[in-house]
Amino acid sequence: MLVDLREQVNEAAEAAFRQKVKNGDIVFKLLASPFDELNFEFREIAHVRVSLDDTPLFHNVQDELERSLYSRVFKSQVNDYEKNVALYLDSNDAVHWWWRIVSRQGWSLQGWKRNKVYPDFLIKLEAHGDDARMLVLETKGKHLGGSEDTAFKKKLFEVLEAAYVEAGDVELFADRPGAMQFRIMLQEDNWKSELQSCLN
Repeated sequence: MLVDLREQVNEAAEAAFRQKVKNGDIVFKLLASPFDELNFEFREIAHVRVSLDDTPLFHNVQDELERSLYSRVFKSQVNDYEKNVALYLDSNDAVHWWWRIVSRQGWSLQGWKRNKVYPDFLIKLEAHGDDARMLVLETKGKHLGGSEDTAFKKKLFEVLEAAYVEAGDVELFADRPGAMQFRIMLQEDNWKSELQSCLN
């Protein structure tokens, strides 16, 4: 009975969320005047907890990251798949900067479920002409491809991407992005080509 009730509540919450987005009651914004407390600003210094023996993430042995928004990303902040994605982003000319969002500390998204969604990466891509571009990226192990959490995030990302096209307002930097993509990247054999298609 509890499982059935939870499913009904989730379905009703999703329907209400989608309707409010359609009506313009819920919009995708980081600047929300006159509600300044909803504004988001990047911190100049990000504090993360690391152990004394934790080491920064490098290319090869000692080649430092070039495109990370913050100067250091520690190995404890990423699993093996996230590490590979981070290094791929860092070496890709289509990426202006990338940010590994620390779970429950950084930027988040709110959908129709109670818990916030903390994507793994926020990426500013090089502009196409005058259009700035952003990519919100969630990475998932292959075994999580059919999970309830992945299905929810996929639906939420689709709603947010459509909402941004219609009425988004993001001012993370001087130029408002002309495109904001939301993607879930499964740990498949072809993940690099899938990611590259998002970056192009």
